[in-house]
Amino acid sequence: MNSIRVLVAKDHPVTQEGICAILETTGDLKPVGVAANGQEALALAQKYQPDVLLLDLKMPGPAPVELVAVLRHCCSGTKVLVLSAYCDEANVQELVKAGVSGCMDKIEAPENLVEAIRAVAGGDAWFSQAMLKQLEKGDELAPAQDADLTGRELAVLRLVAAGKTNREIGLALKISDKTVEKHLAGVYKKLGVGSRVEAVVWAVRNGLA
Repeated sequence: MNSIRVLVAKDHPVTQEGICAILETTGDLKPVGVAANGQEALALAQKYQPDVLLLDLKMPGPAPVELVAVLRHCCSGTKVLVLSAYCDEANVQELVKAGVSGCMDKIEAPENLVEAIRAVAGGDAWFSQAMLKQLEKGDELAPAQDADLTGRELAVLRLVAAGKTNREIGLALKISDKTVEKHLAGVYKKLGVGSRVEAVVWAVRNGLA
């Protein structure tokens, strides 16, 4: 089993240790470092090139949106999962635009944290229910009636919004992984989005998730 390398960016030592302890019990999630502020997070991300950066929204240093923008250039393979006690609509929208792969509430159960890290590492999106409700309020993406998605594209999008991987979608619809990718490319083009996360946002806003 390949390990998923995780960089923990959290400014409270006790919380850092708690998160690392949770990761170490899984067998496949490996903490590669901890950062106490945004500058450290960026430096360690460049050094270790982790699969996932677990980023506290309220951590000292550069704003998360700015940090994520820099990471997209210097650590393009790193997925960002944001931890927050509360994200308002503006924060969630900005984070999605910046390119985060997920946003979860700090009060989520440990097993949900593990699930979220595995999901974003695999290229999927993961949002807590509270965050999804904030995404529903947005109005920047095309409404459903204007998207003109085919039945198969809608089926693929529903499964993406349900957190399924391309392999799981292929098995569910009895199509190959490459065919799933082809349908997703069509979905992205018709919705005017550039990522899986933005497609999930569209699905949430249009009642498909």
